[in-house]
Amino acid sequence: MKPLGRDQTAFKTEQITYLDRKSIQLDRMLLRFFELLRYDGRKVYRRQTRTIDVETLLQVMTGPSSSRFPGFAEHTAVARTWLRGDLLEIMHRGRPDAETVVGPRPFHLNAFKLTNRQAVQDYGASEQIWALIYHADRPLLDQLREFFGKGLDRALDRYDQSTGLDLETLAVLGLADNVAVSPATEAPPEPVRPLCAAQGRILADDLRSLLAYDGVVPRHVLAGYLRTVMGLHLALLMLRLLRLVPSLVGAAAGGSTPPACPVEQTPGASCRDCPFGFEITVDLTDEPLSGPAQLARISTAEHFARIPEYVRAVFLVNRLKDYARVQAASGRRARAETLDDLLAILRDPPGDLDGFFAARIADVLISPDSQDEDEDPVVKEIVGLDLPALDRFVELVCLQRLPLEAKHVMNLLDSLSQKNRPGGFLRQTASARAPRWFALGSHLLETLVHIAVVGRSEGAPLTSKTVLVDEFVAWLCDRYGFVVYAPEFRAVRPEEHEAWQRNEQALRERLHEIGFFVDLSDAYNSQTLRPRYEVNLG
Repeated sequence: MKPLGRDQTAFKTEQITYLDRKSIQLDRMLLRFFELLRYDGRKVYRRQTRTIDVETLLQVMTGPSSSRFPGFAEHTAVARTWLRGDLLEIMHRGRPDAETVVGPRPFHLNAFKLTNRQAVQDYGASEQIWALIYHADRPLLDQLREFFGKGLDRALDRYDQSTGLDLETLAVLGLADNVAVSPATEAPPEPVRPLCAAQGRILADDLRSLLAYDGVVPRHVLAGYLRTVMGLHLALLMLRLLRLVPSLVGAAAGGSTPPACPVEQTPGASCRDCPFGFEITVDLTDEPLSGPAQLARISTAEHFARIPEYVRAVFLVNRLKDYARVQAASGRRARAETLDDLLAILRDPPGDLDGFFAARIADVLISPDSQDEDEDPVVKEIVGLDLPALDRFVELVCLQRLPLEAKHVMNLLDSLSQKNRPGGFLRQTASARAPRWFALGSHLLETLVHIAVVGRSEGAPLTSKTVLVDEFVAWLCDRYGFVVYAPEFRAVRPEEHEAWQRNEQALRERLHEIGFFVDLSDAYNSQTLRPRYEVNLG
């Protein structure tokens, strides 16, 4: 069998998700998202194409026209240290031959002007966030633009010289104001509607709750909360796609309709009734050998075991995309715009579908210089299966590519769930072969509590409130799938009771450590979370 080419093994498809199967850095995602926010999705062109480096920015800070940085001209070493240490993200630090500035820390909307395009790749993460919010709560984009763009005179595309901002943000703006950009004039295409609209609604609701703290929480801290929530929802979306995509493909192959999701048709922010919902058992003890960590490892293994099935389903969708593209180019079929369009081909196969992929199989098997197909019994077995040619071709693709693509998807989930970071919910010990386990990081837990203690009655403004600890635990499960202790409806094995109780106690200890929970007595109605900041948008 010949090695397959890119056109035969293409994996990423926007009809499923904008995310590519790469490791994603959330700071870079935010910088690219700023660019989309600034000009409402339009592409941006730099009037002067140049590489952003430390020395160029240092010249701006210390040169003749450095009025925005008074005093730095006499302290070049201090300016360079500040740039390198606090203001810029730099790849390959300490390697002079490879060191590259990615861009500034995401302190302000115009920070994207200081990025190097090749280094700030976010592999579709910003586009996915844009699509989720665009289709769930478009006015929220204006609110995010206002928060991240504080102090920006939009007409001049410069700092307005009057809005009070922190020192780091002022420095980034002082540098960014020296870079001129122009947006494309044509309107961008509407982003692809996410397969899970409910995930976008919950993300939008979370972001609105956090923005209620604008002016109360320090701006840098609040921006960190917003970034953490965006990463969380990208990770949850991917975990949902591991279930959703194979289910949709399987239903189409069987000529049936997939189960309808009632959550898609309701305005609420809960996925409890989603047919593709899931539970994520999270460890709160931060002890790798604890009972809760063992329960979390079992949960993690169940989720990650779905990756190969997801990879195969994506390969099949992309092969349908190949067929649809050829058909559209010849005028025999309308262009396939959505996943439903592609799965319609699978649900009601055209007469020439089998012949199209039989030819593809012949292309990869015929090799004048080799007889590998005669020597490889696995290839012979796949070719001889009593299956449609499409399925046999997908199996041949999986034979060569599935292990590698599954590893890439695992790396994507590692990065989105912020493995071993305070803002994440995944852990792994130092060994690369060690099992992973879900565990709520301290920064993520703090962020979620800030969201939980902001409430809104129907038609009323956002206000801070106290929340019972048990209500918070149920809220975590309904909204995100996070399970802290076994729900009442679950039959729990006797040997697990102690682990679940330890996890519940660890949650209370963690909440006490971050200042939200004060256990005044054993009375049920005193077990509450109290807001750290008072919010009242009325």
